[in-house]
Amino acid sequence: MSNHVSLGEYQILPEETPRPALVPNPVDQFVTTVVSGDEPLSEEQRIRVRDWLLDNGVDTMQVSIRRPITVEGRIYQGEKQDQVICFSEFRRNEAGRRYVDPCSKNEAMVIQRTVPLRVELGPDPQDTA
Repeated sequence: MSNHVSLGEYQILPEETPRPALVPNPVDQFVTTVVSGDEPLSEEQRIRVRDWLLDNGVDTMQVSIRRPITVEGRIYQGEKQDQVICFSEFRRNEAGRRYVDPCSKNEAMVIQRTVPLRVELGPDPQDTA
């Protein structure tokens, strides 16, 4: 005897409780804040972040230090992978001048950029002192 009901051409199947599907190798994502954008940096910290960005091929004259700078990626089987640096870059015209943000006349317009992380950021000298 069948568990389903027939309605002419259609059949109503019995309700089953859905079971969660297990992910065999879960992937976690992470975000590490390098610069929060709203906290002042010491001169040592500013130089450290500048040198790190330069080591990763970023033109630091184009980066807004008043916006967050983060490292994002995923963790797979305990290993960090696909890491990128996320930052705000000033939008400029052909002459190299910054555009003004139309939403805030006191701010420069920025666009979000990502570049692959090639060089890890070293320890903060203030943490090791």
